[in-house]
Amino acid sequence: MDQQDDDYVIICHDDANLRADSGPAYASDISSYIDSIADSIWPVNKKIHDNPELNYEEHIAHETLVKFMRSQEGWKVTQSAYQIETAWVAVYDSGRKGPVVSFNVEMGNASVSAGLATAEMMKRHSLPGKAILFGTPAEEGGGGKIKLIQRGAYKDHKVDVNLISHPGITYDCALMRTTAYTRFKQTMPGDIIQGHITDGGAAPNIIHAYAAGVFVVRADTKTRMRELKAKVDACFEAGAKATDAKLRMTPLQEYADHVPNRVLAQSYTRYFNFLIPEKEEPYEPPTSRIPVDQNVDEARGVSRASTDQGDISYEMPSLSAGFSIEPGPEGQGPHNPDFAVAAGTRDAFERCLTVGKALAGTALDVLTKKGMLEEVRAGWEKDMEKYGKTRRVIQPN
Repeated sequence: MDQQDDDYVIICHDDANLRADSGPAYASDISSYIDSIADSIWPVNKKIHDNPELNYEEHIAHETLVKFMRSQEGWKVTQSAYQIETAWVAVYDSGRKGPVVSFNVEMGNASVSAGLATAEMMKRHSLPGKAILFGTPAEEGGGGKIKLIQRGAYKDHKVDVNLISHPGITYDCALMRTTAYTRFKQTMPGDIIQGHITDGGAAPNIIHAYAAGVFVVRADTKTRMRELKAKVDACFEAGAKATDAKLRMTPLQEYADHVPNRVLAQSYTRYFNFLIPEKEEPYEPPTSRIPVDQNVDEARGVSRASTDQGDISYEMPSLSAGFSIEPGPEGQGPHNPDFAVAAGTRDAFERCLTVGKALAGTALDVLTKKGMLEEVRAGWEKDMEKYGKTRRVIQPN
């Protein structure tokens, strides 16, 4: 399936100048507000960064964020939401019926700042609707968002759109393109197979009685992923038959591919590019604007990384914006110690706040632009039809 042919971000000719004099609506107000609360968010960011937790063990992060959000005027906060100990939900309700915009918080500050700014603009300008923050644990393999979907969190709150972001470094992307990714594309465009041998035996010169491993299959779409998985399973079955070995395969967490919403991406691009200072080379990393052309992955969130935000995009219009931070001394990307160090710097924090500003701007467009929510929904329905993805019926557990 060629997903790239027409998965575009298109911005109208009137917006061709990336930095109009006044900028997108609310951009300046959002920016100045988030700047004003940055020092109050920084300790939250620092505490979470300095106490890394994964896979439903995010107890410090949960406690820190719940306490912080309860200190914010007008927010109703639920801790350990939907029978998930480290999940939480914070709701700002204007008291007037309108769109419901939401942000998933993977225990970081970009979505928190976006939610706070959205609520503040709703207060200042008497805007109808709701802003909701979902604290979503266990993105790294545990599928926290999937559990929240299954238990009705997003349906209960009648969410219209969901926004999130994820950091990386430009060099990491370049490295992928010049090594494994390029090689995979020669034979399996869009497909990735990764493996890790967890038990390879006790010595190299004997036939092992037992061996084990964990393998990951990734593809552009859920349908292709399942096709590829069947082929990989067949390889293991053939190997077991050839060696007369007993094979046991245990399926682990499955994540869907992310279906980005073009209309939300257009809005995010306008805000993000307005917020990035003009310079000679506006698209040079690490603080680069999003090119307004047909191959923009940063705003669309097209990614071969596995994330449970993909499952969110099956349930409602979604945006998962990528952004870059300054790499650490070793230039390593996500899931490396060097990147963890880089992510804890004040510079990385400020880049997250810039992303938060653009996410808030996108939410404000949904809340205020006449016909935008309908356009977002229509685009989402079209995407579901195009890729053969119909809205799934999920049984709560």
